[in-house]
This record gives sequence, structure tokens and C-alpha cells, in this order.
Amino acid sequence: MYEFPHVADFRDRETERSALEEWWSQDDDHPVMVVYGRRRAGKSWLFRRFAHGKDAIILVCDRRSEGAQIGKFAETLEPILKFRPALRSMTDLYRVVYGLDGKRLVVLDEFPELFGPRKHPDSELMAVLEEFDIHAMAHLTGGGFYNNIPRVLPIDCQVTVERRYWGVPPIFTLLQDRGNIENSEMHRTFNMGIGMVLVVAAHRAMDIVAKLQECGETASIIGEVHKGGREVTVI
Repeated sequence: MYEFPHVADFRDRETERSALEEWWSQDDDHPVMVVYGRRRAGKSWLFRRFAHGKDAIILVCDRRSEGAQIGKFAETLEPILKFRPALRSMTDLYRVVYGLDGKRLVVLDEFPELFGPRKHPDSELMAVLEEFDIHAMAHLTGGGFYNNIPRVLPIDCQVTVERRYWGVPPIFTLLQDRGNIENSEMHRTFNMGIGMVLVVAAHRAMDIVAKLQECGETASIIGEVHKGGREVTVI
């Protein structure tokens, strides 16, 4: 699996393309490339140029509802598979592409599942901000837990996240199992189903979770802040 760099680490298109070509030449298995990153970083141009001339399938996420998106993916795969696959979820999609014969490049562009909910969280957050004191917020995009949470921490604080406190969407479990990816790399690359982290006073945490749930959000306490060196530990 190849991780598209965070926009701050993006060098230039040709340099990143050379890195992709090197990765491709060294991998003899069945790579599935998950393309993600901030818009306007040049990734769509980069991956289409890289895919040119390869046995590639390019899937673009451009539908608002999951059902419509899955249906479009099945339509794209039909001429390749010679039949229309029965896709009910993104997990089904991954099972199909991992089962393709030979070395195949699969590009998922603008893939929303890896970033968590697509709906805009402003209304729910505003309801919380109006009622509670929120010390910090971190949006978990590219870079996962280890790169995003430390940015909002004071220099003398660190965070311990306990994985048992929430249910990871099955798509990430499938990716980890099929790609033989270490836990640390999964949490460094993906959000594992956590779209946003709020740092709050411990004695108000349950009240804030209840408020978010009242607003229709899925929320839980996933860890704690303590003295340390501005880092994140996932256990």
C-alpha cells in the first residue's frame, strides 16, 4: 500500500511520481493503492499519470450517498470482471479487488470512508462550543493519530488513546489483515473511524459525549491527556 503524502510534505509531481514507480517495481504481490489527501495537492493528476500504461482500475468517489457510490463502483468493475459484482459495502469492494488475478493497480481517488463522516460537523460542534469549554480540536485526516493530535497539544502534554473504547469500521480491519500492516502504521495512516478528537476537561467529558449523541453524532471517550512530550500512544 502506498500512502500519499500530507500536503505539507508534498515535494513536486515528478518527484512523487518517481517514488511511486520505485514502490511499484519492488512490490510483486497484489497492491491496492488507496489515494487520499487534501484537495488541490495534485494527487489526481499524479496518480492518473502514474497509472497510464499499467493494468489499472481507477475508481473516483464523487457521490454523496454510499449506496450510489457503491453502485457506480460496481458499474465500473463490470466490464473488467465480465459480470456486475454484488457490492453492498466498501468491504465488499476490497474483497473483489484483492481477489483480482495478477499484479493490479487500483486507485481510489477522493475516498471518503478513510476520513470518517462526510457531513459537515459545524452545527454539532457549535452546539457543544456554546455550552462547554473545549480546550482543543484535531481533525484526523492524512497522518492519523500520531501526526494530527500532537499539533494541538501543549509542549508538556501527551495523549494515551485506548483502542478498546470504540469500534473500528470493518474496512480498516480488512485493509490491515490483507496488507499485513502493523497497528502503529494503521493509526499513523488512517483515522480508524475517528473523524475528530476534542480535548476537554475530564469532569465534563461524559456530558460532552451525551450532548454530541443528542445531536445525532457517534461519540465516546477514547483516551486521556497527561504530562509528557507532545506525543500520542495508542494501546
